[in-house]
Amino acid sequence: MQQRRGSSNTQVCRPSIETYSMLLAVVLRRISKPPVSYVYLHSVRSLVRQMKSSSMISDTFALNLIIKAYARCLEMEEAIQVFREMGLYGYEPNEYSYSYIVQGLCQNGWLEKAMNYFKEMRSKALLPTTTIYMAMICSLSLERLLEAAIEVVYDMLENCKAPDILTYRTLLEEMCREG
Repeated sequence: MQQRRGSSNTQVCRPSIETYSMLLAVVLRRISKPPVSYVYLHSVRSLVRQMKSSSMISDTFALNLIIKAYARCLEMEEAIQVFREMGLYGYEPNEYSYSYIVQGLCQNGWLEKAMNYFKEMRSKALLPTTTIYMAMICSLSLERLLEAAIEVVYDMLENCKAPDILTYRTLLEEMCREG
């Protein structure tokens, strides 16, 4: 009888997707910027492995947490892999999925890829946050891709979002440098 009770408790005590999501959210609160984020990268990878080994079916929220964690750690190949695998789980990337990818790519200096994901996001009628618009504008400006930066500003304004002073300043300074 004792063995039977133990085996049923094992079934009941398995972590759910909500448990994994909560653990990922806790780890994400600790991740700030590299190099501190690398301390927590092992925890993120470990949780992802555990989810996969237990055949835990992810949801969009959990997958976005994983993408966000990898992006914050600047592990963009892994973030993009999870992003691309979302369809295998039966989920479509949403505005948060795209936002984490675009912001991580901008932070890594991979502007061509960031712009491709940004355009893909917009083609699906997903609206970037003000933060993502500003990351794109500043990154493009700093790389002196001013025409692309101005296009993003127009897109931002068309969607009733306003750049902040820092974004305008960055764009204007780079325009002045160009002459």
